[in-house]
Amino acid sequence: MQIMNSSKCLWTAATMLLFGRHCQGLAMLHPMSGKTQCREPFWVRLQVDKCLMKLRRRLEKAINMARRSYKKERFIPFLLLGPALLMMLLIVAYPLFQALKLSLFDASLLRPDRAKFIGLANYIQIVRNPPIFIRSLVNSLIWIVGSVTLQFIVGGCWGGRLF
Repeated sequence: MQIMNSSKCLWTAATMLLFGRHCQGLAMLHPMSGKTQCREPFWVRLQVDKCLMKLRRRLEKAINMARRSYKKERFIPFLLLGPALLMMLLIVAYPLFQALKLSLFDASLLRPDRAKFIGLANYIQIVRNPPIFIRSLVNSLIWIVGSVTLQFIVGGCWGGRLF
C-alpha cells in the first residue's frame, strides 16, 4: 500500500466533514486513483458502498426537491403580475367595449336615454360619405393636440417651471 499524499489527506478530511463518521471508509477512496487506499477489511468497503448509495439517494432527493421548487417559483411572477394585468385589462377593455356598443346606437349626449339602435348604419355612412370621416379625423386631431398642449402647460406651471 502507498502512503497517502497531501491531496488524499485533504480528500479524507473533506469527506469526513461532509458525510460524518459513519462514512469514514469513503474517505479512503481517492477520486484520482479509483482504488481503495485503506487497510480495513472487505466488510468496511461494503459499508462504503452503503454510504455511497445513501449519498446518491440524498442527492436525487435534493435534485427532485429543487426541480419541484423551480416549477413552483416559475409561476410566482405571473401571480404577482395578475392583479396589475387584470386592472389594466379592465381599464382598457371596458371603455373600448362601451365605445363599440355606443357606435351601434344613434345617441345624443344631451339625451342619452333616447338612444336608438341603428346597427352598422354609422359605419356604412362613413364608407359612403368620406368627407364626414375626414372631418371627424380632423376634429379628433384638434382635440388631441389641444388637450396634450394644455396638459403640458398646466403641468409645467404646476411644477414651478414652464417646460
